[in-house]
Amino acid sequence: MRLGDLLVHEHIITNEQLMQALNSQKSTGRKLGDTLIELGHIGERQLLEFLAQQLDVPFLDISQRRIPAEVAGILPEVHARRLRALVIESDSESVLIGMSDPADLGGLDQLESMFSPKKLKLAVVMESQLFEAFDGIYRRTADIESFASQLEEEYEETLFGKLHYLLESEAYDYHIQIQEASPEIKSQLKTPARIIELWEN
Repeated sequence: MRLGDLLVHEHIITNEQLMQALNSQKSTGRKLGDTLIELGHIGERQLLEFLAQQLDVPFLDISQRRIPAEVAGILPEVHARRLRALVIESDSESVLIGMSDPADLGGLDQLESMFSPKKLKLAVVMESQLFEAFDGIYRRTADIESFASQLEEEYEETLFGKLHYLLESEAYDYHIQIQEASPEIKSQLKTPARIIELWEN
């Protein structure tokens, strides 16, 4: 049975509501589920729980679930958003993927190809929670990478700036000491040699 017929058969929506959604679908081109939600005939969670039950896969609420960025990141953001899919768990044998449209067979085929030979496990997740997770996980990863890159650039500028100063100065004896400590530079002047101590992270 098709989705609309199943929903009517289970008395979740009426036949009149289905007909209204199908007529609206013709003009918008949207999926039937999205159309039913937009018309207010069914809630997103109710629809996805129903789909999960029909497909015999779990429905997951990920709003309070912490998904490590290194786990989600094995699926690049561009593919995650395009396929509306999020890697929730991953081990050496399988990958658990949360999707808002578990009936997207084309998307499932692409994901299976991407993660082969691992076994693909499917869970149904609300689209609103997926996009919230995308914004949080992928943006956090990008921010961390940007911050690390900025720190590295600042450190290199400071380090090489000080080395340049040494080479251009008139002192005739230098002692450079590299130690593990906080990233700061300290200079001490002694006669006749100038001692430069560089602390490195």
